[in-house]
Amino acid sequence: VSATAPLGAEQGDLLAAAWRDPAAADAAFERLRSTLGALSVVRPVARDEHRPEKAGAWAELVEMAEGKGQMAKGRGQKAETALTEPDSRPASGSRLPAPAARLLDSAESVDVEAPRGMPRTLWWRGRRIAIARAVGPERISGDWWKDPYARDYWRCESDELARDFLLYRDAGGWRLQGWYD
Repeated sequence: VSATAPLGAEQGDLLAAAWRDPAAADAAFERLRSTLGALSVVRPVARDEHRPEKAGAWAELVEMAEGKGQMAKGRGQKAETALTEPDSRPASGSRLPAPAARLLDSAESVDVEAPRGMPRTLWWRGRRIAIARAVGPERISGDWWKDPYARDYWRCESDELARDFLLYRDAGGWRLQGWYD
């Protein structure tokens, strides 16, 4: 936060219909854009991908075209077709949960002790982490025509970390991909 000011009016409740003021929201977004730059106000969008790191993205938040179900980009930019609420359901047939809430920027190579193929201990950044429970493998592969991959995913629980994390194994070895909240 680079600047603060006393609150000049009563704070609204975003979930109460009476407080919804699109003009006020647009004005706030415009102030953020002018202070922080054009791509500072974004929204999550779902992509048609199975790999967690490619299943979602950030897109510039733009005003809704009234009743048309399209996101209209201002300032003479081309309109982008989008659902008013992104579809967050996992791909059909997938048993993997929704993508990890906090993915690492890139999956990190880790050492894993996996007797009989089941991960039991994770060695990450010099730290030993006991895996209390591992669910998997969930096998995914695809994109043979452009960027082939084949992975076995494991959702793991650790009492030490008090959170779940996502591991996968591919031809390059074991990798830690992210954490669940």
